[in-house]
Amino acid sequence: MRDILVNEYGEAKTNVLAFRTSSEEARYASARTTIYALIAQSSDGMTSKEIAQRTGWALHTFGGRLAELKAAGKIRGTGQKRYGAEVLIAYRAFPMQWLMEAA
Repeated sequence: MRDILVNEYGEAKTNVLAFRTSSEEARYASARTTIYALIAQSSDGMTSKEIAQRTGWALHTFGGRLAELKAAGKIRGTGQKRYGAEVLIAYRAFPMQWLMEAA
């Protein structure tokens, strides 16, 4: 997956992408999977602070993975804040709420 944050830096994006190794990409994919699973299993969403607490990772180490998941449309913000951080939820194509409203 392309690093979303790299795209903000214009001309440098090609150079930075060229230096990402397959082992780094595997590590990023694993982190994305872990983060997505935590958010998807949460009944009321999670904040980045809660993810850091559950995983033991420092906040600054997985911000890029959150940006990648948002850009891929897998997670989104609810517009609510908890403990000063945005609440994130897993995006599902057909949320149960839509099915209930349609009935």
